[in-house]
Amino acid sequence: MLAHPVLVGTFHKTGTSLMRKVFREVAKKHALRFWRRSKDREPDAWDICFDDHSSFLEAGLLGKRSRCVISIRDPRDIVISAARYHVWAREPWLDVPRRIYNGRSYREAIASLPTERERFIFEMDNSSGGTIKRMLAIDQADERILVVRLDDLIVDRDYVQFGRIFRFLGFSEEVVPSCLAVARRHSLFDKKFKSNDHVQHTTPALWRTEFDDDLNAEFASRFGSAIEQLGYPS
Repeated sequence: MLAHPVLVGTFHKTGTSLMRKVFREVAKKHALRFWRRSKDREPDAWDICFDDHSSFLEAGLLGKRSRCVISIRDPRDIVISAARYHVWAREPWLDVPRRIYNGRSYREAIASLPTERERFIFEMDNSSGGTIKRMLAIDQADERILVVRLDDLIVDRDYVQFGRIFRFLGFSEEVVPSCLAVARRHSLFDKKFKSNDHVQHTTPALWRTEFDDDLNAEFASRFGSAIEQLGYPS
């Protein structure tokens, strides 16, 4: 069914929960070996490697015969989503005291800021800034890599994008319909969809109402033409 290894990558706040659930179920349905790189011990062999930081790019796991899909997101929406999520989310790393924050944890540092604007800027200089730089490091000219956008996936009611993903990765045409059925079950559009802590926004382009000229200038001073490089409107 698959002629080569498949790698699926995301970044923080770019569709990790959605992509992990879809590909884990696809693997189970079709007897494929699934490896979540950030959590599971490396198996002797695998068919689908899922990495919620796309760190397999630096690790050299993308072989000559591999195919890879990576989900990105408008970097301004990452900043907004992460700034709100990090105030309350229960992820262990958020509660580790750090010298850089004078002994406070990441959550304490961002939650102590009095305005949302300041929290957005904090994200640009910290977690989200690192995410944006890693997205920019993707070689989009590499023919083994398909870059997709969460912004498109959350409005794709016809599952055109997921069809494109499965076919690019090399799933045979006979199993694509069943793979799409899995994607549909985990989609925002499915009647049985239940939101979870990771799903905060179901529409793209949050920045249009949250970023004013000053915030756009703050973003540009840190990341230059990152928006255009990633294929988003400025």
